[in-house]
Amino acid sequence: MKEILELVLRALTLKDLPRRGWKLLGVPDSEDVASHTFGVALLAMLVAKERGLDQEKAMKIALIHELGETVLGDITPRDEFPHESKSAIEEEEVEKILSKLQNGSELFELWKDFEYRRTPEGALVKDLDRFEMGLQASLYMESTGIDLREFLQTADRDIEDKELRSILKEL
Repeated sequence: MKEILELVLRALTLKDLPRRGWKLLGVPDSEDVASHTFGVALLAMLVAKERGLDQEKAMKIALIHELGETVLGDITPRDEFPHESKSAIEEEEVEKILSKLQNGSELFELWKDFEYRRTPEGALVKDLDRFEMGLQASLYMESTGIDLREFLQTADRDIEDKELRSILKEL
């Protein structure tokens, strides 16, 4: 139980970690990483079921996909941090975090499914991560008037799922 509590306490720090991209562009009272994770998990639950994918697996992936940010923080594309370095450090740290759990190796494999799009569920959650960001950008643009089209452009560039890209374009 000690290891579970340690992981949960670590994950709860994501509630206090603002999404830096919104802050950098001046979005007031913007979401934290835990709120983003909730949105991705909700989307994963609903979309995986609709697509006939393993719903539980997709939700697990969504819930752990940001664990690396408990160590690295919320790094944005504007940060001068080489993608390869971030990815390697994040993988190492997530493996350390999860290795203490009885099912840690299973969860680490799920995290890699997300990071490398190794399974249909991992690829879906990877796309939903960007899709949720695009939805949030659209909501913030509507409520604040701040131009956040760069987030929609990033989502359009990164999302491989045609249906999700089409929905975002409508926004």
